[in-house]
Amino acid sequence: MNAQYQQLSNEQVWEMFRQGDDGAFGELYERLFNDLYRYGYQLSRNHLAVQDCLHDLFLYLHQHRSTIGAAQSVKFYLMRALRRRMAHTSHEQAHLVLSSDDEGFEFEGIIPPEGSPEDEWVANDAANEQQRTILGYVNQLPKRQREALYLLYYGGMTHTQIAETMGVKIETVYAFLHRAMEFLRLHLLTLLFVLWFTAS
Repeated sequence: MNAQYQQLSNEQVWEMFRQGDDGAFGELYERLFNDLYRYGYQLSRNHLAVQDCLHDLFLYLHQHRSTIGAAQSVKFYLMRALRRRMAHTSHEQAHLVLSSDDEGFEFEGIIPPEGSPEDEWVANDAANEQQRTILGYVNQLPKRQREALYLLYYGGMTHTQIAETMGVKIETVYAFLHRAMEFLRLHLLTLLFVLWFTAS
């Protein structure tokens, strides 16, 4: 991260980019490329398709900086733009997997910062096994429900932003998340009961 932009939010750097600051463009690329790539890979499972779409997206932004609008959330703006670009790409593999219910949006464990209250818990083998079990349940959800959860927790999006990104009504997003949480609640209660029963 360039020290010049270190204290600035993504949205402030975006405004500098729109005003012609090439350094700000590079900063946005450096800050957001990995998150965008991970999201794109969840959509297509094709490295080449994701790279092509991302490079096309950033090239478009650079060429049209004078006409693109302000962004209340740059991450949301770019994730939505990437999804739309991938949905309309001519890359066959991107189309095949984007519409598949079987692949994409596999959640992985998030390791808490060292020294945090959760750090000791994660270091425990039994806790790691429980985390893997929970993530296994999450990854059993239908792909669209997993995508909604992914955008909510990893993308930090609001329900409205999720609806716009996925191209569905907000009621559909609420339904996706409700069904996902009901499924997880049922299985996690079962898991807790089994853990309690085996410990007693």
